[in-house]
Amino acid sequence: MKVPRTLLIWSALVFCAVTILAAMTWQTQRALASERDRIAAVARADLQEKMRLALWRMDTLGAALIVEETNSKSLAQVRARFNWREGNPQDLSENLRSMLTPDDFRKIFISPDHGADTWKVPSAPVPEETKSAQRDSEVAQKSASKVELQKRSQAFDNISQQNALKATNVGELTPAIPNDTPLRPVWIRDQLFLLKPVSKPIRSISGSWIDFPALRARLLAEASDLLPAANLLPAETPTDDGLVLASFPLRLDPGSLPVRDAGFSAPVTLSLVAGWIAAVIAIAAAALLVHGVMRLSERRASFVSAVTHELRTPLTTFRLYSDMLESGAVKPEKRGEYLRVLSREADRLSHLVENVLSFSGIERGSARSVVREMTVSDLLESMRERLEARLASAGMRLEMDGSCMLRVRVDSAAVEHIFFNLIDNAAKYASSGKPPVVAIKVRDGGGNLEIIVSDHGPGIPTSERRRIFRAFHKSAREAAESRPGVGLGLALSRRLAKALGGGLECVDSTQGACFVLRLPLA
Repeated sequence: MKVPRTLLIWSALVFCAVTILAAMTWQTQRALASERDRIAAVARADLQEKMRLALWRMDTLGAALIVEETNSKSLAQVRARFNWREGNPQDLSENLRSMLTPDDFRKIFISPDHGADTWKVPSAPVPEETKSAQRDSEVAQKSASKVELQKRSQAFDNISQQNALKATNVGELTPAIPNDTPLRPVWIRDQLFLLKPVSKPIRSISGSWIDFPALRARLLAEASDLLPAANLLPAETPTDDGLVLASFPLRLDPGSLPVRDAGFSAPVTLSLVAGWIAAVIAIAAAALLVHGVMRLSERRASFVSAVTHELRTPLTTFRLYSDMLESGAVKPEKRGEYLRVLSREADRLSHLVENVLSFSGIERGSARSVVREMTVSDLLESMRERLEARLASAGMRLEMDGSCMLRVRVDSAAVEHIFFNLIDNAAKYASSGKPPVVAIKVRDGGGNLEIIVSDHGPGIPTSERRRIFRAFHKSAREAAESRPGVGLGLALSRRLAKALGGGLECVDSTQGACFVLRLPLA
């Protein structure tokens, strides 16, 4: 079974459209995903910057607090101070004796940094691939956090050493806290202490019991503008995320930040919208173009078929009658009738060729017109003879109201062409009307001249009144089954009327067809 050519063309167009839309959908999803990743990366980078800045602030404050406590400045975050000698638990208050044991004393004295450096990350060279990683990469962020922790630890050590040296020079330290080593923060059974061992003259440990909730509140206040929901948690085990303070064994929990939906950037949104609009317009334009080309192709095929049929009949008549006249097969008294038939067919071909050439000239914009001013009476009288002759060949007569003296500026040849097409149609389709008359009447249409051409034939159905003004609306079958013609006369007549500044319409009538030609008055 042969697939219709029209179906193949539309199927190819639909396939191309679906392919383009699928590609656009895929590209849009990729672009949106990339934009979401970019926004998330920017948000992560912003959070990292805020956390680093918050850590620096809290470490700076923490170092200052440790220095103040080392210099016996009586910090508000200290619950109690003590000097614990080996083997003398009575040196401690009752609360402290319940938390500190002789075993803790030995561990702290043997390892002066008892737990103090367990939360710090040892220095290590940063791999080259890490240095060149993207800023929003998780590996790069962890590496940067480690480097930041090392820098903050070094800064904390420098501050402690400088303070110890300064205190030694000015003699600010009390005898209870020797100046050989700084205080170090230590977690013992969920309590935070600042401790340092002293070996002279008797092994002892000087320290302060820190009020952790108060210390945490003061440190978090330093970063409340950056991380309003942050928290500090005890850091008793090493971590590799670099979120531990260098001053105190505390780990920063940034908490949940308020989500701000910034949406997609304007360039991305505009690009996607412009791309979709362009794709839709391109598909619609292609569909319209294909539709127009197919309609043109169909009209061309219909025109060729109709013209071929229209030419075949008169050419056959010419060939048959000329052969009969040449061979002498026609009686002398019949020759006049045969010659009239040949003349009528010649006029029919001439009218067809004239219509085609005129329509072609209008389509190309090369039609020429000679406009001059004249009265309506003169205009109608100049074409009366030709119109009457055409109606007479169909056994009809013309009734014309030619007494109007209104003046118009028109191309008389174009107007005559319009009227001849209307009269020719009446002769074809209304010759059986009762009475067999075509009437032409004139009236003033308020700024325009209206010329009404009516007959008493079968008329034109309302559903066909728009179609009859389309060029080549007749197919080959319709041309064969209906009266002679290719469906070009009325289309040409309307275009000629519009070129003159007027119009041509088919209006309602009580009987037969009724056309109204409007022309501008002079």
